[in-house]
Amino acid sequence: MALKMSFLCVLIMFCLLEKVQNKCPYGKFGSDCLGTCHCLQNGNCNYANGICEDGQCEIGYKGDDCQTSVCPPGKFGSKCENTCHCTNISFCSKANGRCSNNKCAAGYKGYDCQTECPSGYFGDSCNGICRCLFQYNCNNTNGHCRTGRCQKGYQGDDCQTECPGGRFGYNCKGTCHCQYSYKCRKTDGTCNDGKCELGYLGYDCQKECPFGKYGYKCRDDCHCANNTKCNKATGRCSDGICAAGYHGDFCRRCPYDKFGINCSQTCHCYTGKCSPSDGKCSKGNCYVGYMGYNCQTECPDGKFGSNCVETCHCANQTKCNKMHGKCSSGKCERGYYGPSCSTECPHGKFGAGCLETCHCEYKHHCNKTNGNCKYKKCEQGYEGDDCQTECSPGKFGRNCAYTCHCANYKNCSKDGSCYDGICEAGYEGSDCLFACRYDGFGARCSGTCHCANNYLCNKKTGECGDGVCSAGYMGRKCQERCHPGTFGEGCIFNCHCANDFPCNIENGKCVNDNCAFGYMGDNCQQVNMDIILQLFFGIVVVIAIIVGLVIAFGREKLKEYFDCKTPNSANNISMERL
Repeated sequence: MALKMSFLCVLIMFCLLEKVQNKCPYGKFGSDCLGTCHCLQNGNCNYANGICEDGQCEIGYKGDDCQTSVCPPGKFGSKCENTCHCTNISFCSKANGRCSNNKCAAGYKGYDCQTECPSGYFGDSCNGICRCLFQYNCNNTNGHCRTGRCQKGYQGDDCQTECPGGRFGYNCKGTCHCQYSYKCRKTDGTCNDGKCELGYLGYDCQKECPFGKYGYKCRDDCHCANNTKCNKATGRCSDGICAAGYHGDFCRRCPYDKFGINCSQTCHCYTGKCSPSDGKCSKGNCYVGYMGYNCQTECPDGKFGSNCVETCHCANQTKCNKMHGKCSSGKCERGYYGPSCSTECPHGKFGAGCLETCHCEYKHHCNKTNGNCKYKKCEQGYEGDDCQTECSPGKFGRNCAYTCHCANYKNCSKDGSCYDGICEAGYEGSDCLFACRYDGFGARCSGTCHCANNYLCNKKTGECGDGVCSAGYMGRKCQERCHPGTFGEGCIFNCHCANDFPCNIENGKCVNDNCAFGYMGDNCQQVNMDIILQLFFGIVVVIAIIVGLVIAFGREKLKEYFDCKTPNSANNISMERL
């Protein structure tokens, strides 16, 4: 049994030794390697029990395992004259003061923790950094500043507490004004992204917006009534009253179609945009139905449209819509038409609804209201002040100034032309307006005048004014040619042409140029006296012979007569009485 227990102990010690050997670093031993070797000249010790391999302990220690301290706690050295400066004096080497846990007490550093912290550092192993305004005022043990003044960005007794979010500067007395407080540098308050919170500007965002400004980088203007202050961040007015043109808790600009105090008034601009303060239109044009400096005055009666420049044209002076001019009665005044009665009648039209037709010589001379023509000149076929009266039968042309000249007393068109194309006697032309030429007359002017002395004849009948026909013609109208054998004015002269040839009815000149026996001259009207005398004497001789024969013959017959009458005289007397 004893043998078994011995074997078990050996086995346990072997396992423990194996565990220590496998896990303890150099200079450590024991369970969980918590023991510190104290061998001379930093010699190695047994990993299980701490016994030095050379059997010699370092200064300040004694015993088999060199774990018994010669110096009192907190002291080391050959005479224990040195003070340990380990965070835990139990870890202080009695020989050289080195801390086995490698952690010096506050205010010290170095291999053996005997070196005081240099200026600007403090705490365990001098790992703490002093944050005093002046580092020589820093306690190297706890970092407390003797003057109580910390560097920028820190606060607290030891000046080790960094300024909280939103604070900066000496003892964190400065207030950050960055758009995002976490981006504020604790030392000087400058913003990492350069963006100040609303209401501030400057490189460190410490400058508050000047009076009348607010918002990001103070770019916005305050809009408070009576020049009162506004919140530098939001623009909200201290008395809650916005200036004209702004409204709401934060005095935002009026909507594009509103203006005035609390944006209570409506803009009436053609473009819809107006000054938010007074309503004046940016382009000066008022919306239809309004006029005035700020387009707030409604059009007066009789006016409408943008800036009220349009005039209403309603029948009987009824009212029209101030915006589009539409008449309440639905009827336009004479001379206008359209939905808003604003369109003047086109040339050639006039009256109510522009339904009537102008009949002026020139359409643009027509009065759009009553149709009267400028200069009183009507187009062909009409007359009157308004040129609405058609020409009476037998009249035509502008202002009916001309008389129709159509055959059979028929009417003519407005321009004088005859519907059947036939003019009355004495006129010709397409419109039968022209009298026959100076020597023409009758239907189609086909007749020729034959008046003496170039007198004009009646253009219809051909009658001569003085009743005297020209040579060669006769009759009431001087249209009858002289009868054969006659010529000259009134046909009172006889032709004397040989062989009864005809002569010229005007001058009697023979066609064959030969005069009849006893005549001579250009027109054979002169008597040839030589021939006449010869003829006369011949005739006288013949007459004398005839007379002689008659006388002789008569005597013979008379004798016979008386001879027969003598025996019966008594009977003859009786018969004469009967």
